[in-house]
Amino acid sequence: MNLPNRALLGAFAVGAVIGVGLYWLVGVILLAVVTAVTWVTAFGLTLHIRRAYPAFSSGESWADKRWTGFAVAVVTLAALIGAGPALPVSADVRFALGLLVLGASVTAYSAGTLAVLVRVELDSNTTESPRVSDVADDD
Repeated sequence: MNLPNRALLGAFAVGAVIGVGLYWLVGVILLAVVTAVTWVTAFGLTLHIRRAYPAFSSGESWADKRWTGFAVAVVTLAALIGAGPALPVSADVRFALGLLVLGASVTAYSAGTLAVLVRVELDSNTTESPRVSDVADDD
């Protein structure tokens, strides 16, 4: 089994565990399925970035890490406070909503990363100057 198939199988396994676990915990099939789909997509995109663009799987400098940290802070706020104890639902549903928010945000972050990487890759194949500036030039 080659690496992309193994990564896809792993993403489906993670999604299945999350979906089945949430259905067992909350009993709402639609919430469990949508949450599982967000996590399958998040893991699949993240593993694709790691395989296809290994230099971009994680940043080394503060310029790279500040935006990741900002995204993590906002998502954590939404998952823990937005879907927190003040929400008038059971603790099980709050947990499921937190997982949904986290899965959707990781998917969005990975999809945005891929959108930029594909654009930069397309720009690097032309003779024109790239539209995206280097991060070091901004400082």
